[in-house]
Amino acid sequence: MDSQFIKTYDMNYISQLILTEIDELIAILNPEYDFKFEFINNKAYNKYLNYKGTDLIGESFLKIIDQEYIQKTVKILKLGSSSNNVENEIIVFNKSEKPHWFEIKAKLFYNNKKQKKLLVVLKSISEQKNLERKIKENKKAIKRISKKIPEIRFWKLFNPENLEKSLNRSYRILQTVVENIPQYIFWKDKDLVYLGCNKKYAQLLGFNFPEDVIGQKDENLIKNKKKLEILKEEEIQVLKSGYSEFQKIIKWHKNNKEFFFDVNRIPLYDSTKKIVGILVTYHDLTELKESEKKFKYITEQSIMGIAIIQNGLIKYTNQQFAKLFGYKSESIKKWDTNEFLKLIHPEDRKNIKWKTSAKQRGEQNAIDHFQFKGIRKDNEVIWLDNYSKIINYKGESAYLITLIDITEKKRYQKLITELNINFLNFTIDNQTNIQSLLNTCVKLLDCNLAIFVYKNESNNTFKIITNEKKTFTYESIENFMKNTFVSKFFYEHHDFPQTFLDIDKLEYAKKDPFIKKYNIKSAYGKLIKSQNNYNECICGFFDKNPLITHDHQLVLFLISTAIEIEQKRWEVKQKLEDQNKILEEMNKFKSNLLTHTSHELKTPLISIKGFTNLLLEVHKDQMSLEMISIAEEINKGVKRLEKIIKNLLISAQLDQNLIKLKIKQDNLVPLIKSCVIELESIANFRNQSITLDLHDNLITRYDKEKIHEVVSNLLINAIKFTPTNGNIIIYSQKNKEEYIISVKDSGIGLTKAEKKRIFKKFGKIERYGKGLDLDIEGTGLGLYISKKIINLHKGRIWAVSEGRNKGSIFSFSLPILW
Repeated sequence: MDSQFIKTYDMNYISQLILTEIDELIAILNPEYDFKFEFINNKAYNKYLNYKGTDLIGESFLKIIDQEYIQKTVKILKLGSSSNNVENEIIVFNKSEKPHWFEIKAKLFYNNKKQKKLLVVLKSISEQKNLERKIKENKKAIKRISKKIPEIRFWKLFNPENLEKSLNRSYRILQTVVENIPQYIFWKDKDLVYLGCNKKYAQLLGFNFPEDVIGQKDENLIKNKKKLEILKEEEIQVLKSGYSEFQKIIKWHKNNKEFFFDVNRIPLYDSTKKIVGILVTYHDLTELKESEKKFKYITEQSIMGIAIIQNGLIKYTNQQFAKLFGYKSESIKKWDTNEFLKLIHPEDRKNIKWKTSAKQRGEQNAIDHFQFKGIRKDNEVIWLDNYSKIINYKGESAYLITLIDITEKKRYQKLITELNINFLNFTIDNQTNIQSLLNTCVKLLDCNLAIFVYKNESNNTFKIITNEKKTFTYESIENFMKNTFVSKFFYEHHDFPQTFLDIDKLEYAKKDPFIKKYNIKSAYGKLIKSQNNYNECICGFFDKNPLITHDHQLVLFLISTAIEIEQKRWEVKQKLEDQNKILEEMNKFKSNLLTHTSHELKTPLISIKGFTNLLLEVHKDQMSLEMISIAEEINKGVKRLEKIIKNLLISAQLDQNLIKLKIKQDNLVPLIKSCVIELESIANFRNQSITLDLHDNLITRYDKEKIHEVVSNLLINAIKFTPTNGNIIIYSQKNKEEYIISVKDSGIGLTKAEKKRIFKKFGKIERYGKGLDLDIEGTGLGLYISKKIINLHKGRIWAVSEGRNKGSIFSFSLPILW
């Protein structure tokens, strides 16, 4: 699998691969709910306990623990793993209720939703426990025998007749030990003739029983001549030197399969300290080597830098780790103790030394995650995201380090942060905002000066703004093109960044004020498109020829975009200000028109009303019944018009903030009851019932006349929109801050569209054709006026309805004290 293929996988895939392959049992538990399983690595649980995820997920972890170890397990889960491994040993039952020994470790963590979770790791130690039990039993037996036969070493090496009987008795016990230890074991005399072996070693050679091996030499058993010569040479060397040989790794091929063994060879002496033979043990490392192969394969394909550091020395690195810092893996492994510290920026070394002291603080299982600055071989500073953990490496503690290069991410964060700060600090002054962006440009491009140029199309002038809050205006295009170097950007109409080097050698150097003042040698800038023309430009000046990178391009594009946004924001703001002025004038004109129109209408209405009353009171007896009916209809029409005019005047006054409240502290209840009494005759006419459910005292500060109008409006609406024989309830509620008065009816209700417009000016709802017409005409201003009045009282007003023919509830609130 090539590296390009691997890179398409993310860390979730790699994590899943590792979880699938490791031999330990991994689980995530919920510590809040009886330690229930939320995740397990299925392969390991199935291998050791015959469980699947469907068997355990949602079940309590304690369900599979031996009752004798429940208390200890709960303690470990709550407090974390003990530093004493013996205390972390528990018995777990498999699906068939067969007990297995495990070493348990637990670690509390929080997921990305900030929920508390528990990571539990179980390592199988059943084989180790069984061997410990057998060895303990055999040690006792051997101890008893050793007391009787102090010179016993290996029974076939010694032939004194007086010991033969005792040795025969001990043979069975020793044979039990040899057959049950996990190693392959054999022993030979000084001529390398097999005197004994366990069954495992005999099977390795291709035989069923140790008796098939005893008395033989390797020449008769091993066909590979090269291997035979190496083994013979190494065993002879031990016999000759008298020195033991430990942890020698050898390969062994059998049935087209490769095995790895850790070999130990020990010379055997008789009572006269004469070498009489050799004892050899093979420890199978094949599975470990396979794991190492998998680990190496995964790490070498990883996009992360991975290293193992032990006792200040780098024991292992993958290629990506070396690549991050610009070294070769082979050279890194030859570094002296703590020489790896040169990879860390001096500013971060002290902090990292403190973090890596987790082992001394007893945090053996702690995973340290932090970011720091590194130094490459070429002295370039890079940002790295680090995950480190203490592991056991070849029998000793070591640090497993994984690094991810986040240099580019940090640069982007810095740029975005700078731009965000600019936008947060923007003012209403467009020029100040642009100068702020120019300062950011200087900071991120590391240039000496940044300028913004824009052309005024109306008068063909150019204006230059610098980050130093200076402005220059060129009254003619000819003057601008002749005397400023930045004019070169306007020759080509495109917005790609352009770099100009050695500009101090051009003729502009004598005329351009920036080149002379700042000793400028190069420029880097681009045009900005505005209103479909390239009339603006941003440029950074340097006193040396810089190496322009992708980061420089990104900075220039983002700063240009930010300036373009600021220009558009300013244009929109100007348009909105103009529109607001027009709207304000229109509203003022509309309110004045309503006021004047209302006053103009009042004069003829007074005359009409006066003459109509005169006819009805003085000349009624001279009028026919038809004429009296017409005069009365005229009088009713006048009253309706008076009400409309009154509402129009109140609405206009409210819109112009001309109404002042006459606030007094009083009880709301009598006012509400008086409104009901005034309108009760209309409700009775329609056979409607009005029920009051009010508190005895609703004391607050309010304008009595205005709130009377609000309650009347709500009650009139309820009567108008409730059919004959309907019900109306007026009730009150209290909370800590306000009183709430509600008028509930069983009427036609409100649609969603109606609820959106009822509190707007002239938001009248059509009633005709619904069989609800009354002699109470509406203007569409009642609820609008009510809302304005309640707002002046610092209260709220709203309507609730589930839809057509489901009734309505109109409510308003007033502060208890304000």
